[in-house]
Amino acid sequence: MVEYHGLGHRSLTGRAFLDAAAVERRYVGRAMDERPLATPEYEQDALSRFRLNLSAEEFAARFGHHFALFNFQKYRYRTPGMTEWVDRLSAFFFAEGLPARLRAVREKYLTDEEIAKVEAFERDPF
Repeated sequence: MVEYHGLGHRSLTGRAFLDAAAVERRYVGRAMDERPLATPEYEQDALSRFRLNLSAEEFAARFGHHFALFNFQKYRYRTPGMTEWVDRLSAFFFAEGLPARLRAVREKYLTDEEIAKVEAFERDPF
């Protein structure tokens, strides 16, 4: 059975998988000039969540488990380099094989103790 993991620890299967994957295909890979410009408030919110000083891959390793939903790729941003950074993060999150890719980047960027904490959070986020 095909599973869509999105950005959280829960898996979607069957019809829910198809619906979620279809929504993501609408936005991933769209030309930047087709997307609306984020409002200043939305951009500030995004900036408060992201660490643009990290690569998108390292950010995914360190903080990806905090995102059950990810809609930031739907917009362009005024902050230089932010749109491209969000696009790289979105591409990482929505490509096939997310669990294996997350494990690989966690092993690359995190200590064993940090990996254990992230995995404990994923097993029980509440």
